[in-house]
Amino acid sequence: MSNEVPQMFDWDQERNQPGDRWSRAELNNFVVEFVAPTEYMVRPPQPVFYCFLIDVSHAAVSSGMVATACRTLLESLDRIPNEDNRTKVAIIAFDVALYFFSMPPGSTESTMMVVSDIDDVFLPKPNDILVNLTEARASVEALLGRLSDMFQESHTVGSALGSAMQAGFKLIVRPNLRPYVCLTNAL
Repeated sequence: MSNEVPQMFDWDQERNQPGDRWSRAELNNFVVEFVAPTEYMVRPPQPVFYCFLIDVSHAAVSSGMVATACRTLLESLDRIPNEDNRTKVAIIAFDVALYFFSMPPGSTESTMMVVSDIDDVFLPKPNDILVNLTEARASVEALLGRLSDMFQESHTVGSALGSAMQAGFKLIVRPNLRPYVCLTNAL
């Protein structure tokens, strides 16, 4: 299959001059991909993990960013790859603290757990935060539908984005799990 090459490949940004398209290895060598059949697999592939971090500080809530992020995630749930019904998702909200949500399968209720120690991040319930998207779909949709309202009265100014990213990383890179997607930030 031949691919169109954008004009930017004709410009050498390091030397700030026109570049030679034929000297670029990635444009002159081919790639072949083989899909290995199941008999070549020692174990089935691990599921895909998505961890959505949502800033719920006063500025984010008052600007409408939280409502927009939640609405966008709700509209995108059907586009998340989940052919084998094994995809797992987690939602972590943050301002100056971290808010984890336990979303039980088959329910529309979720439980919020607050971790205010952002210097030494830990997971309050690691097994209930990362949930199967198919099984906990109703709970995920209900949480995203009301997340903006949950923090509407918050006047907290500040952001613990770094700690939230650490928590998301710890969540999806636990010893028994191997992630394909490290972190998706909904901001």
